[in-house]
Amino acid sequence: MKKKVLGFLLLLLVGLTLVGCSTTRVTASANGSITFELHNGQEVISTKAVLFYEGDTLLGLLRAQYSVACADAQNQQDFTCSYVGQWGVFVLVIGDLVADPTKNEYLGFYINGEYAMTGIDSTEIVDGAVYQFRHESY
Repeated sequence: MKKKVLGFLLLLLVGLTLVGCSTTRVTASANGSITFELHNGQEVISTKAVLFYEGDTLLGLLRAQYSVACADAQNQQDFTCSYVGQWGVFVLVIGDLVADPTKNEYLGFYINGEYAMTGIDSTEIVDGAVYQFRHESY
């Protein structure tokens, strides 16, 4: 009886550990198209229309179109974009658009012209949406 209980507890512990380690990146649940826009100040420096398919992520689509680097745990450029901080994935570089956190710069994330209230890794992909990234400072 003790072995069954210990085995069950071990299985429960492993299961909870795996669930706790999962990252929650929002994926598309349908097919459609979106647009990426890169802004340097008031100037649009790049516009790309992109098709998406079920299971795609916004970050994955962005990385397929541009060279993208995100911040790692030390705020250094990481081209794998694997680090997820307290507020999600922090994008530092998209193509020629580069933010330097040491100079209080960042890439503002907008959806259809409105400042996004979610990060790129937790934003739904919506057919017809325009996802904009703007070089900004604080």
